[in-house]
Amino acid sequence: MENPEEVVCVAICKSTGKRCKNKAKPGSDKCGVHAKAKGPEKWDVKGFPEPKECLKPAKVKTAISKMQRAKKTSPGYIYVFSLKRHPGYYKIGMTTRPVDKRLSEWKDMHPGERLVKVDVFETACPKELERVIHLYLDYIRYYLHVDSEGRILYFQKKRDKKDPGLSAAHASVAMHKQIEWFKTDAYATDIKKVIQMLTAVVDNSDETSSVE
Repeated sequence: MENPEEVVCVAICKSTGKRCKNKAKPGSDKCGVHAKAKGPEKWDVKGFPEPKECLKPAKVKTAISKMQRAKKTSPGYIYVFSLKRHPGYYKIGMTTRPVDKRLSEWKDMHPGERLVKVDVFETACPKELERVIHLYLDYIRYYLHVDSEGRILYFQKKRDKKDPGLSAAHASVAMHKQIEWFKTDAYATDIKKVIQMLTAVVDNSDETSSVE
């Protein structure tokens, strides 16, 4: 007979983003694993706001530090495009070449899709900035699965471990993943605002911010 006083751990698992299913320790609301875990890491990066729903702030801090140390000798662009048949999904990339040329390459990779250029942001360190942007938007990041001919099969949320019920035939032709797609119905606030903020911090400040 189950003990009525036994409760389930209230902690959220970092690996799944879901509530822990283990039983809590006596006199505690957490299991043995989460009771020993450290509390939320303090966000202490000067000049950079705390990322929304960030599960791994240490990774963001490391990426910001690398971006701050990067030599601004290869200016370029952060570009955003979407797919006509899949509204609400956005690709955020970087290039040091003309953006239209890079988008033309994407069109060649997905000949059956119509790409829509959404935004272009000029920056002094595009490669490092792209990495930071992707980490800031991790909570809405998805994988794009395509077949050998570049046809889009489905999108899968980055943290999900199971495929969304594809048939064996479809799964067999999901040859590779184009990672770093982001899904939102509020592009202006969820994506554009973040990119504008990060670009301004990186390019408009002569003094390097520090990670304490």
